[in-house]
This record gives sequence, C-alpha cells and structure tokens, in this order.
Amino acid sequence: MQDESDHFEPQLDPRTRFDEEKQKTPRKRKYTLLVTSLLVLFALWSAAWYAGFTVANKAADRIVSLQIRDQSLLTCADREVGGYPFSLSVGCSSYRLSDPRTGLIVEGTNAETDWHVYTPHLAYIKTAPNIHFKHAQLDQGLDISASDISGLVHLDPFKLVRQISFRAQDATLKPSDEKLKQFTGDMTAKELTIRVQPKPDHEQDLNLSFAASELSMGQIPVVTGELSLTAANGVDAIAQLSGNPVRIWLEQSGELKDVKGWLEIGRKTLKLDGALSIDEKGMANGTMILRILNPSMDDMQLTQSQAAPAKRDNYDGLLTAIQLMGKPVQEGNLVGSEIAISIVKGKIKAGMLPLGSLPAIR
Repeated sequence: MQDESDHFEPQLDPRTRFDEEKQKTPRKRKYTLLVTSLLVLFALWSAAWYAGFTVANKAADRIVSLQIRDQSLLTCADREVGGYPFSLSVGCSSYRLSDPRTGLIVEGTNAETDWHVYTPHLAYIKTAPNIHFKHAQLDQGLDISASDISGLVHLDPFKLVRQISFRAQDATLKPSDEKLKQFTGDMTAKELTIRVQPKPDHEQDLNLSFAASELSMGQIPVVTGELSLTAANGVDAIAQLSGNPVRIWLEQSGELKDVKGWLEIGRKTLKLDGALSIDEKGMANGTMILRILNPSMDDMQLTQSQAAPAKRDNYDGLLTAIQLMGKPVQEGNLVGSEIAISIVKGKIKAGMLPLGSLPAIR
C-alpha cells in the first residue's frame, strides 16, 4: 500500500493565486469593453443607415409625386430601397420619364441609384442597356442599346446638384424616322458621354458637353470629338414648371456662349470656337472660327504609307478645299488654316461657299 505522501499536490501560495486572478480581471474587462463598443457602434451604424433609408424613401416619394400639368414626371415600378450596410440604393424594375412641357419621353428597365458611405456626395446610376427616347409632339423616336449605360450625379448640400453625366459604351442608336434612317442608318459609337451642370461662376447659366468616340453613321466619316457650350439663363428656363423650357429660354436669352469643339476626321483635326444667338423662331445666327488642321509634313511622311480608309477620310477633298480659303495657322505640331464661318438664320457659309443649314431649335 502506497503512502499518501506519494500523491501529495503542492498548494499554491494564496498570494500567488490572488496575483493571477488580478491579472486575468483586466483582460476580461478589456474584452467585455471591446465587445460592448462593437455592439454600440453596430447599433449606431444601423440607426444611422435606417435614418438614411427613411430620408431616401421620402425623397423618392417626393420625386415620384412631382407633377407637371397634372401628369407624373417620373414613374418607378416595383420600387425597392436597400443597400445595407455600406450604401443606400433605390431601384425600379422599369421607369418612365415624361415631360409634357417638351414632349420628351424616356423609358427603360432595371434602373438603380446607389449612394456609398465613403462617397456620399456621389449618386451612381445604372440601368439596363436599352433605353427608348421619344418626342411625343414630333412623333420621333430613338432606341439606344449599349454594353453599359451608367450615370453619375455630383451632389452639393447647398446647391443640390452640381453635375449630371451619362455614358454609353459600345452604343448603337436606331432612329424611328425612316427619312432620317436613310441618311444616318444605325449609328454606332465606342463611347457617348453627356454632361450637364450649372456654370460654377454664374449658376443661372447651364453648361452642356457632348462627346463621342468612333462615331459612325451612314455616309458620314467615322469621327471622334467633343462639343461644349453654355446656354445663358438655361437653369432658370429648366426650373420653370409651366411652359416649354426651350421656348422660355429663347424668349429670355437664346444665347449660346463659349461654343467650343474639336473633331478628328480622317487625318484632319477640326477646331471650332465662337458664340451663337437663337432667334424666337429657333434659327441660329452668329460667327464661328473654324480651324482645319493637318499633321506636320514629318508626321505626314510617317503615315503616308498608312492611308486612312475611305470611311474615315472621304471628306478630305472637301475639307482641303475649305482650307484653301482661310489664312495659314499652326497649332503645336499641326498646321492648317483658319476660316470664319457665318451663320445667318440657320444658313451656314464659309465665305461665299454654302455648307448647309442648321435645323430650328423648338
């Protein structure tokens, strides 16, 4: 029989045990405090998100309830608000924007607008890559299909909207008008961009910008370019809920300021600068300065063996003839000429050479 002393277990000094318990207590408190803090942050975050959710829902209600001439400006089918926890999103299975003042109708499906926590001043818009435009009064339509159609709205807490832009990639545009379709065919572009914003230093004016990359239509050469302009008092005209905003703008101002553009067509670069006034009948009047520029002789020799396809260069002869009427200019490594283009009641002329006409703005 073994002695009980063989099973003897040493007893810890009470002071040692007290010290160990004392060391464990702060760790337990630390973990408890951490978990509690996370739970509080989670609750606060959820409360803040729900507050944003409520605001977004009310804002959507106000927008959808907006009426012009007793007609809804926007309809949104099967509206859903979500995005928890890192964004707010408002989605529609289908939408219809109808402005009875202008007759413009825009229809599409599966649209969603997102606000992200880390960029609350930006609203990202995404829609299914098929949009239908229609002008009810003129009975004209345009279908746009693309690989991607998206928009971006820059928000400002004091000015509400600072800028709106939309982009379509790999776009195809199909007009419904048969006469127009015979001239343009199905138009295609690698990318189309539209930007609209109040002019920063004069917020009653409206800045507009249109850009196209690899735009092709009918017998017109493939082009890439951009056009920007400022419609004086354009913001005031849009803000009017009664009356046609285009007609109001024509009566108030009708001025297009800072009209600037550039266009790459074949091996030539066209640059435009000037201003226009639009009379009450919608006809344009003014003078534009057009620069038609060629690559330098050195660059021409480098690309001489790589002639542009006819689809890209079939206006070269006409543009060269117009160049001969202007005064020589040089811009960087580009050389060419500068011509004054006069526009009177929509009729366009370079000197005595008629170049066509602009349609009336209505």
